[in-house]
Amino acid sequence: SNTNIETTFKELAAAHNIKPGELQLPMRIMLVGGKFGPAVFEIAAMIGKEETIARIKNALTIFNA
Repeated sequence: SNTNIETTFKELAAAHNIKPGELQLPMRIMLVGGKFGPAVFEIAAMIGKEETIARIKNALTIFNA
């Protein structure tokens, strides 16, 4: 759910001493390929866990190339 995704996102950010807001734009770009659209957590909920993970992995592969 949206709430679970947001909670997990905030916990991961806190564990790495990063402000959640600093990660939202990079996450949006990884998930939809652009700066605009619904809230990051709504996008992740709409596309589902597996697709969210696949898109993040794909973006990280591209960034690390």
